[in-house]
Amino acid sequence: MLGAITEREIRSQPHVWRAVLDRLAEHAEEITGALRRADNVLLVGCGSSYYGSVATAELLRRGGVAALPVTSGEYVQRPPAGASRDGDQLLIAFSRSGRTSETREAVEVFRQRHPTGTAIAVTCDPDSPLAERAHQPIVIPEAQEEAIPQTRSVSAFWLLALLVGARLRGIDARANVIHAADWILRREESLWEQLAGGIEGFQRVVLLGGGIGFALAHEANLKLMEMARADSWGYLTLEFRHAPLEVIDERTLLVAPLGDEPTAAEAEAIEEAARFAGFRLDVPALLGLPPGPGNVLGQLYALHTVALLAARAAGRDCDVLERLERFVETTSLEVERLGERE
Repeated sequence: MLGAITEREIRSQPHVWRAVLDRLAEHAEEITGALRRADNVLLVGCGSSYYGSVATAELLRRGGVAALPVTSGEYVQRPPAGASRDGDQLLIAFSRSGRTSETREAVEVFRQRHPTGTAIAVTCDPDSPLAERAHQPIVIPEAQEEAIPQTRSVSAFWLLALLVGARLRGIDARANVIHAADWILRREESLWEQLAGGIEGFQRVVLLGGGIGFALAHEANLKLMEMARADSWGYLTLEFRHAPLEVIDERTLLVAPLGDEPTAAEAEAIEEAARFAGFRLDVPALLGLPPGPGNVLGQLYALHTVALLAARAAGRDCDVLERLERFVETTSLEVERLGERE
């Protein structure tokens, strides 16, 4: 079957949540302490790990912590204004393999720029260069994958971020996550059937979300392009009215809303877009999960499933991609030294 390895890894996500939940809750408590001590927080990653950084920044914001998500390569080559600040500096780097060259370089450069700062690495490989170089490695080997598309590892990284965000607000989210895992496992086959029926026959996919849904839309967009070579777009819900609405027609699958319950303005924008689309897939309504971290993880699981099913509909085997490798280890970056800019 096309994408059999990827399917196995997607279906394993609820099992992984349960297996690592208590350990990640302990790490979340440690990270929460570091966040509260930090004067400046930077989140880095590449690809899906970058969108995990975007999601983490939103979750931290809700807990009262300002953090800047930036791709690893941009941090190295074009450091943000805060890169030269004094004080307690914290970097959190996400990388499934721990070998992606840009992210390894970002940790190295961070340590040079901030000798007293703290670098936390979240990865699946305890023996990776990233884990070895970070001050505090957080390793989730249960989320390691065989397939090139990152699904199970993304899910585990988001779980950690969701637990941290909840902890900042004084909430223990474990019961909510366990409920979601059990709910998905009980309804798994019917969920896959409904998702397969929802995506059938469309040439374009538009994904809309606000808040955490913005990161979900971009993660799903990345997976649709990577797995299925789909013509897909991920957007903030209200921003879609500012020109991109023009692309929607009867050949378009609208996936919305993603993330939280939409505001009144967002709901109006979604209804407007739905009038022109061929079909609207409401993932949160399909899942029927209560609000909370488990709901977000459930949406992530469903969106990864949609990408796999779209790949199969297009006759593509996403286990064997033509151009992409499991990680990019050969990128050579020119490091911008602080103080050299005019």
